[in-house]
Amino acid sequence: APYLIETFKISSTSLGLMSSIYFYSYAALQPLVGVLTDRWKPRKMLTVSVAIMTLGTFIYAFSPSFIFTYLARLLI
Repeated sequence: APYLIETFKISSTSLGLMSSIYFYSYAALQPLVGVLTDRWKPRKMLTVSVAIMTLGTFIYAFSPSFIFTYLARLLI
């Protein structure tokens, strides 16, 4: 945590929001993902989900700014 605060020059509150955005997006997307999983085959949904999570992980790893880090956490 201290590394991220120092690197992006953010407050601990901003870091906490970045950490919690994962759970907010997870909760908000559950109904949509449930409907899509019922409509499509679970294997296809799993493949798409893993691809999105992989993209988010790469964006997070190489993010040049706090905004990209925040958006990456939304995808993960």
